[in-house]
Amino acid sequence: MPRHTGRQVLAAMQALADLVDPACRGMDPIAALDALADSKTHRVIPLTYLYAPNGHAGYRSQQIRFHDIPAIGQGGPNGSALGGTGVAVSARTALPEICTRFPIWLAPMPR
Repeated sequence: MPRHTGRQVLAAMQALADLVDPACRGMDPIAALDALADSKTHRVIPLTYLYAPNGHAGYRSQQIRFHDIPAIGQGGPNGSALGGTGVAVSARTALPEICTRFPIWLAPMPR
């Protein structure tokens, strides 16, 4: 990555960090999404884990809608996964072949 691009990214991240409500600094992603759903003033979490129940109508007072991550410039985001949450297959499954194919379909390796 060119040095000027790295500086742009860091400046954008600092600008976002400066706007974060201090109460959010002690929240995990689920608590932040719950707070967003119940808030009268907050409207967006620019980067967070997708916690599917928050996307369902009736789960909280307001339904959360998820979208692609924001990007600087015209190139769009270069990937969008945050963190390391994974998919597990039980060793006791009665359908190991199907249960193994599903995570491969869900997150295929880049070619």
